[in-house]
Amino acid sequence: MEQSARAGEAAARAGYWARAFSRSGMPSYLLDAALPVLNRAAHEICDILSDGRLRVEFDPEGMRGSQATLEARASHADGGATYAALSKGEKARTDLAALLAIRELAAASGGGGSQIFVDELFDGMDMEGVEAVARLIRARYAGHQVYVIGHNPAFQTLADRVVRVSKTRLGARIAG
Repeated sequence: MEQSARAGEAAARAGYWARAFSRSGMPSYLLDAALPVLNRAAHEICDILSDGRLRVEFDPEGMRGSQATLEARASHADGGATYAALSKGEKARTDLAALLAIRELAAASGGGGSQIFVDELFDGMDMEGVEAVARLIRARYAGHQVYVIGHNPAFQTLADRVVRVSKTRLGARIAG
């Protein structure tokens, strides 16, 4: 009988830990604690990038099922209620806001450093968007090393330093 009681206790402990680390346990608790911070950062970044016209909201509902995904939903003040309805440049701005918000959450949790790399960000972005990104970088990420990789000559006029990399038959050539 004592062996049966110990087996029952072990099963109860295993059940406790299984519930604690299930999607409705500790991961859900951590997600619920992080979402307000994540959404606040995404809103602040979107406000800078779009003069308050764009919004990114992280939706936790996708995290509750067996196919867990954290969705970032985008909307436009003029009525576009879905990401698909945004222009290419607006999508780039909302993508950047979502990525930087996640980066800021990781940095606040002790991860990440003072370097930020952004690749091909300006594809499809107009000059207003390019200038908004430059303002964001200067206002929110002063003291960070921000590396922007791209082909848009408009940003080159706004960057503090430009390094040009070109392909040669012997490999890459760096100038700048």
